[in-house]
Amino acid sequence: MLSDPDIDELIARTIAPPAPEAPVIHDRRRPGRPKTVNPHLIPLLRAPHKGEDEKDEEDLRRVDVMAPARGIGAAVLACLPFWAVCGAIVLYFGRG
Repeated sequence: MLSDPDIDELIARTIAPPAPEAPVIHDRRRPGRPKTVNPHLIPLLRAPHKGEDEKDEEDLRRVDVMAPARGIGAAVLACLPFWAVCGAIVLYFGRG
């Protein structure tokens, strides 16, 4: 029987030996990390919202409906000197 080298190479690539088993890692931390961890920090790092008071959580859930109005007011106050100068220029040079 005739053999095609391309087909033999394709078959050799598709029938690969099984991959070696992954090594078992007992320590999931990065290399160089200390072995001991402050036990008081673990609950804070795993669930930071549990350390806050219930009142703080209610404040976070409350929507501030006046925030857009305060933003518009701040923009108007920031532009007020510009428009005052523009008005003064028009009044001064507009007399002709």
